[in-house]
Amino acid sequence: MLYAHPSVSEASVIGVRDKVYGEDIRAFVTLKAGQMVTSDDILEYCQSKLKKFFVPKEVIILQAMPKTLVGKILKKELRKM
Repeated sequence: MLYAHPSVSEASVIGVRDKVYGEDIRAFVTLKAGQMVTSDDILEYCQSKLKKFFVPKEVIILQAMPKTLVGKILKKELRKM
């Protein structure tokens, strides 16, 4: 769903610990060149398109995704952020 946002170039989601629910969603995105949107803009987009329990708790905008030499996103590195 994040890739459907017109400003998002790349996206990845991870599960993070939550005291109430056990696990929650954190999303990481990079933006297409020249795009100026905020994390709140992307959250609002998700809220309008997804059921409540699929909406990320947090969206973090990165300049670049951490990747392996073959181009896979390093989720271990995202978990450290």
